[in-house]
Amino acid sequence: MSALSLLNPRIGIDFSFGAIPTPAELLAANVTFVCRYLSEDASKDLSANEYSGYRTHGIDVVLIWETTANRMLDGAAAGHDDAQKADVLRTQIGIPGLPPIYFACDFDATPGDQTQIHAYLNGAASVIGLPRVGIYGGFWPVSRAFAAGDVTFGWQTFAWSGGNWEPRAQLRQVQNGVTVAGIDADIDHAVADNFGQVNFKPTLPPVSTSGTQRPWRHCDKCQGLYWGPGVASSKCPAGGTHQTNTSEYAYILDWQLP
Repeated sequence: MSALSLLNPRIGIDFSFGAIPTPAELLAANVTFVCRYLSEDASKDLSANEYSGYRTHGIDVVLIWETTANRMLDGAAAGHDDAQKADVLRTQIGIPGLPPIYFACDFDATPGDQTQIHAYLNGAASVIGLPRVGIYGGFWPVSRAFAAGDVTFGWQTFAWSGGNWEPRAQLRQVQNGVTVAGIDADIDHAVADNFGQVNFKPTLPPVSTSGTQRPWRHCDKCQGLYWGPGVASSKCPAGGTHQTNTSEYAYILDWQLP
């Protein structure tokens, strides 16, 4: 899936109400990211000061919107409204860019519920765009959302999942009700490099520092070399375009960055 794997995940937590651990306490517990709420209840939401502390200490942040557990059953209008509210809260907190937002399907959803879940997710995508839409839930609604093309990100909980794991989900909630850094939290594993964290920066492939380029040609008019495929738009110092005998050798140039 990525440089991360099921055998080598990043460890994070999610939590809502109650005390908020310091970044130092989280780092001491080997927590490298937190999943934090946006909602209509400020007492459980991520705050600007909290977010600033995480960023200063290199702890990644994942955003999730949840009001009621089965909110998705209210369909497209609810998804549209929630996405608008979530994005307003994001900007008020001071989170830059256009990060993904997970939307919670926090109940044992049945196949019959999926029509409304589909509509809700599409309503959210109509506001923030599909590349930013994620779903939190059990195996089956998460899998059905991926299969329908409703989401880009998935955060699957072990609950309501029958021991199954959706391989396309970038986040896994693997344990509930654990004391971490002095608070009651859930344990999450990130199994992809990009799991919807704010300010994700992909690892770029190494840049080549040397190589070869072909075919270069010898110009019969100016006696210089020119790039063969570019002859039609070339400008020869002797006038017009470069000119060569087609039976002339093609030249290979080696190059190396200093």
